[in-house]
Amino acid sequence: MKNLQLQDPLHKILEQHLFKSNFDGETSDEFINSVIADYLLYLDTQGMMVMGPMREIFVEDLREEIRDLTIKKTHGTLKAETRVNLTPSRPNRKVI
Repeated sequence: MKNLQLQDPLHKILEQHLFKSNFDGETSDEFINSVIADYLLYLDTQGMMVMGPMREIFVEDLREEIRDLTIKKTHGTLKAETRVNLTPSRPNRKVI
């Protein structure tokens, strides 16, 4: 699995951005958008273009994937129990 990740262009592009990123002046959305732009450019150079209505869906899926990968690469994988504890608490609601 590790070798597959190292060969995946998205992982390589993300790692390049993580190493050169200026977190002080860059929002997470700006960071993700720059990774998306470079990945789409890579796909274009490989002759793989995502066009039309599928592009918007593809970019949103890509945005979620990059956000998850960034968390995993910077903080490690969170266990399910930890994620539950990190969610904001809500008052108990009655189910009617």
